[in-house]
Amino acid sequence: MKSKAHGEAPLTPMLECVEYPAQCPCRLRSRTSEIDEYLVPHYATSLEIILTEGVDGYVVIGTNRFDITRDRNAVFVIPPNVVHYTMFRAGPGRIHVFKLSMELIADYMNVGRLFALHGHTMEDAPGFLPERYEEFAEILFRQISYDWQDPWQMFDGLIALFRLIEDCIAKRKSNEKKTEQLDERIRLVMQWTRDHVQERITVEDAAAQLHYSRYHFCRFFREHVGISYLTYLNALKIDRAVELMKEGKSTTFCCYECGFTNLSYFISLFRRYTGCSTVEYRRRQGLPTEQDDKNSEL
Repeated sequence: MKSKAHGEAPLTPMLECVEYPAQCPCRLRSRTSEIDEYLVPHYATSLEIILTEGVDGYVVIGTNRFDITRDRNAVFVIPPNVVHYTMFRAGPGRIHVFKLSMELIADYMNVGRLFALHGHTMEDAPGFLPERYEEFAEILFRQISYDWQDPWQMFDGLIALFRLIEDCIAKRKSNEKKTEQLDERIRLVMQWTRDHVQERITVEDAAAQLHYSRYHFCRFFREHVGISYLTYLNALKIDRAVELMKEGKSTTFCCYECGFTNLSYFISLFRRYTGCSTVEYRRRQGLPTEQDDKNSEL
């Protein structure tokens, strides 16, 4: 199934057939990459875990591609029946591939029910977990017996492996929930700002929508939006002023309609955000020049 890295992938993923030691439901194979190697898209009914040490290349799981570099060890968890493929460049690093037959292990335990106890499935497992490399390596290299001489030891190792995978799933879902909550807070304050853009809004007003202090709100907004709240607010106000000018409204009307109380400050801010003065903007749009604009140029 190996081919050169520049080889083309087949249109239809291949079903991988894996051989296991007699009666043993899992196996571990280690190797180096002596040439650039490309493993064509394939899938299997087994659980697969790939660990890389000092390897350059990438792993594609489903529709997600994960690049790896030799300066950082990596671990990939590939649930059963998920299409995946790899490309590893030649080098001194090592690649370890662990596979667990879901059919063979079913004779001893119901893995699906184990994960279902907490509302999870193995298919929920995150694909790329470089931060958990040491934990996976400890279990696979030290706790699981591959020769079936001590099945109890192997079962202990498998339970530890399933616990680790479930912990990864739980943390991923927790992070996704936090992200959803975060996105909702950002959307809420942005929508509130758009709804009140014509008013004289303060940072404290916006912070109150999320029940934050001014300090924490400013940090929160800049961290997750990338700009300060005042920058965002003023950009919305200038956008609103531009639309009003296109409708033929006067500069003074635009200033007060957008919540500003100082005409000179509004004209200065307009230049900062649009790159031109109100006079230049009206000239470009073919709008009549106003006395307010002429005074602002003096």
